[in-house]
Amino acid sequence: MGETELFGRYHRLIRELAWRRAPEDIWRTRLGQILRGLDDDCRQLSHRSAAVFLHELSSQIEHELLRCSSWEARAVLSVALKHLDAAV
Repeated sequence: MGETELFGRYHRLIRELAWRRAPEDIWRTRLGQILRGLDDDCRQLSHRSAAVFLHELSSQIEHELLRCSSWEARAVLSVALKHLDAAV
């Protein structure tokens, strides 16, 4: 799977989870699963490709976080963004 497909997949998964408004224990568990899958997929990419992919996804999530008014969605996006920024 290339970076474009990975971007679309993980962006969609994180965004859907953010807007689902699930209880915190549920969304934290699911987000952990999503981020572990993302980390596994990044290990299959070259270091440079993974860095570019993570930077682009991080930028998109940050942009959405800045526009978001739902505190539930902001919580999910914030945790995802911290993970992505730490991985870059």
